[in-house]
Amino acid sequence: MARRMLASAALATCLLSLGAPVAMAAGWRYVESGSLEVVQAECNAGKAWGAWNECDIRPRRDGGYDLFVR
Repeated sequence: MARRMLASAALATCLLSLGAPVAMAAGWRYVESGSLEVVQAECNAGKAWGAWNECDIRPRRDGGYDLFVR
């Protein structure tokens, strides 16, 4: 009985530690493109339609761009 409780507590702790980064970023959506203009246009279109309020454009090592929106 004690082993089962200890194993359950360890599993719960492990799952919580794995889920924390996902929960913090749950409101963000991710889009990628090789063109900065495409990413900026999608950012602006989403803001205009009210689909999201924030855009974060980040360059990638391969020359493309990542767009995170919320």
